[in-house]
Amino acid sequence: MLELQRQFYSLIRSVPGLEFNPDEIKIPFSVAVSEGLKDIGITTTLLYGNLMSIDRYSLPFRIFKNPDEFFLRVSNPGPADLMIFNPDKPISYIAGITYIGFQEDPKCYLVTNALAFIGFLQFLKEQVNYNDDTFYFIDYYDKVQTKIVLTSLSDKGRVIIKYDEGCPALNPSVDYRPGLEKFMKCFNPDNKEHFLKFLKNSMIEFASVYHSLDRIGKIFSSLETIIEKAKVNFEVYLNNLSIDKFKKNYEEVRSRYFEELSKILSDLTQKILGLPVGIAASLFALENVKNNPVFLCALILLLLLTAGYVNILLRINFTDLINLSKAFREEYDFLVSDKFFLKCPDQVPFFEDIQKRFFRRLRFLLRITDTYFLILNIANILLFCYIFYLLKMPFMAIVIIALALLLILSLVRIFLLDEKEE
Repeated sequence: MLELQRQFYSLIRSVPGLEFNPDEIKIPFSVAVSEGLKDIGITTTLLYGNLMSIDRYSLPFRIFKNPDEFFLRVSNPGPADLMIFNPDKPISYIAGITYIGFQEDPKCYLVTNALAFIGFLQFLKEQVNYNDDTFYFIDYYDKVQTKIVLTSLSDKGRVIIKYDEGCPALNPSVDYRPGLEKFMKCFNPDNKEHFLKFLKNSMIEFASVYHSLDRIGKIFSSLETIIEKAKVNFEVYLNNLSIDKFKKNYEEVRSRYFEELSKILSDLTQKILGLPVGIAASLFALENVKNNPVFLCALILLLLLTAGYVNILLRINFTDLINLSKAFREEYDFLVSDKFFLKCPDQVPFFEDIQKRFFRRLRFLLRITDTYFLILNIANILLFCYIFYLLKMPFMAIVIIALALLLILSLVRIFLLDEKEE
């Protein structure tokens, strides 16, 4: 068949005045062309005006002038093998294999998609309610007005799908047959009738956003998306859940935790803003009492008490952050461990995004707390060293005391900030 189409194409492709009519192909009479067609088993009819015609229905394959005519007339009955007569690169479909320029091209789905669409349309027509059953997928099918009606009790309620007898222009680089196969499997007798209700609602919801004339093509090219949405909703139904309610509740949880983080951030901000003021006040006090050893010793004691109090407050902030981290993680783990999410993992990213944003904020606050702790206490150590200098303490003694204070600082840090975010 491929060789027959190749010879047929080579005989008439360059003939001037080639004309495609609904029932015939007209070409100027040529003895060479006529004899050549006769040799490959194709008869011609001599017409007036020095023309001859080829009966399109007498050919052993269906032939179309171009893809536009193919989409328009593909639903017409005829042989399974066909040819789309493109002057540059003809498309052949023989025994289920697509050829472009008479070379096999497994990545071209122009013909297979169109045939699958015709099968899809026919399948939908077969699902119409003829027996007044309790449930029927297609509520009404009008052959004269070429429309299909689906109704349900969902928010969208009712949708009208208009169609032409042909096929819409589909993306030839995408194979839509797997989606059709999945769709038809949904109607297996062993499948639950309840799922078909969700599939119908999903189709209605999807189609409702498009114009009635565009719906059938959009539905066919998005069958896998429609099925997946129906599966998610069906799992929600089986698990007695509401994914929208889930999301709303989780948003409320997120808001509550973020509010707690904001409170801690506000508290830390006040401490950070107060640090330069405290250091400036200490330096001012030192300048006024630098010649009074008693006051200098009292200032050391005051700095120690203040630093201890602030560090305890930092410990409280740090503990609050760790507890928030643990509580939020427990709520998230409990949520995503639900068997609904095990069956529908594509619903998890929405909640993962919230979790990631929360922990990014939390880690930022933990770093602020740790940084503030170090700056505060190192500043106090430097003030102590300056006071010891004012007290005429030997330089090496000051250095030893500073090193000892840094060692104590590292131990205090381990004690105060000993918990780690998991």
